[in-house]
Amino acid sequence: MTGTLALLALHPGPGIDLDDVAVLADIDPLRAATLVDSLADAHLLTHESSRRVSMHGLVRQFARVELLAHLTVEERHAALRRLLEHGLRLAVAADKLLTPQRFRPPVILDDFPKGAWEFSDRAAGVLWLESEWRSLVALCETAAELGLHSLCWQLAFTLRDFFFLTKRWGPWIETHTRAVESARMAGARTWLAISLSNLGVAHSDRGDLTMAVGYFQQALVLYQGLGDEDGVVNSVSNLAWAELYLGEYEKCMAGLRTALKYYRRMENRRNAAITLRGIALLEAEIQLYPSAVKHAQQARAEFHSLGLELDAVMSVNCAAWAHFRSGDHRAATADYKEALALAESCVSSYEGARALTGLGNISWARGHHEAATELWRRADALYGGLEPVMLGEARVRLAS
Repeated sequence: MTGTLALLALHPGPGIDLDDVAVLADIDPLRAATLVDSLADAHLLTHESSRRVSMHGLVRQFARVELLAHLTVEERHAALRRLLEHGLRLAVAADKLLTPQRFRPPVILDDFPKGAWEFSDRAAGVLWLESEWRSLVALCETAAELGLHSLCWQLAFTLRDFFFLTKRWGPWIETHTRAVESARMAGARTWLAISLSNLGVAHSDRGDLTMAVGYFQQALVLYQGLGDEDGVVNSVSNLAWAELYLGEYEKCMAGLRTALKYYRRMENRRNAAITLRGIALLEAEIQLYPSAVKHAQQARAEFHSLGLELDAVMSVNCAAWAHFRSGDHRAATADYKEALALAESCVSSYEGARALTGLGNISWARGHHEAATELWRRADALYGGLEPVMLGEARVRLAS
């Protein structure tokens, strides 16, 4: 029992799942449950739920100082590697449900048996990520510290879309900064380019455009050196999105058109639809409103056919924004209301807050200031702090 307690002290996260106990101790789940109950009876662990326990800081410190000394370095590293591999396998399974059409480079740990560690659906995968992301971030750090560089950058990559969904830019940047360092230390140029690109997207998504452009340019140079046409075009597309928000509209349009042509040639429907949504946002800025609405609606239809509902709701909000910019408040209201309902179904508080902010803007423009204030209050309660650099709806609210 003391050996198990020592191994649990290695767990870097705030809570420990029963499966993690089994993996760390290299025992079956039934045996793990029995040991956990015994440790809880001795007040060395606390049950958070039937499958999750926590360890008090003083107990953890005691276990690390007094008990870990009885384990060899090899035993500790083997336990941590088992935990890392287990966490990565689960994260990959959840991520595949979160964004099924996402391009994924081959990963080392994608070989788990069919039927093992399955999630019932996308919602279950998101729920697991929501409960475990802190531990997974800590494990990413642990992998880097142990020199398990491949596990570090794979774990960072796998968490990327969950952090995009939930707009957790801090841990997104933290994990990818580690991934970049690990890829550099390992001399893995492809994974360095991938990690730099994702780090740039994180900075861009929260409005740090100068930082984002720097990372995108580094990735572009790497992809060019690797002769990776797909990576080159992805970098051109990423730079075009940054140019959109920087107001460099001619450069943006050239980049997005180049990307759209390539994605269509390669039959990459997801990336083509994302690019089409970018073109719609650009057209809304340069007052090509009918074209913006058409392209946003085309993107939405494609995302829906691919089962990518988060991207679909983003496209509905995009169409609503184009309608609002054109002065068609009736059509904008209909789209924002639809986006609000869709955002709830795909668990995106960010897109829901965007829709509520847009509805508030319409109410304010119509002179219904109390209604607008209430809608903006609801938006803040759902997701506070929408970035004006990134969202036209937030800019309009700020100006109001």
